[in-house]
Amino acid sequence: MKYPFEATLEEIQNDPEPFIDAVFASLESDFLILPKGRGFIEYATFENGYELLKRVTRNFTAFRPGVRIDLISLNTGAHPCP
Repeated sequence: MKYPFEATLEEIQNDPEPFIDAVFASLESDFLILPKGRGFIEYATFENGYELLKRVTRNFTAFRPGVRIDLISLNTGAHPCP
C-alpha cells in the first residue's frame, strides 16, 4: 500500500482511491491507544464534562477558579487524582 506522500501528483490524480484507502487505514484515534490506568475516563464522560464546562463558563468566557474541580465531581461523581 502506497501513501500519497510516496506518490507523484499524476499517480494520485489517475487513481486516487488506493491513496484514500491507505490514509484511512492508517488513522487511529490517540484516545483509543491511551493507557487506561488510574484516573482514565471514557470518552463519553470526557465529552459530557467538556460540554458542561463550556456551558457553565459561557463558552469559556467566564471562567472562575474552582469551576473545573466542581464540574469533575458533579459530572463523574469522582474526585480528581491527587
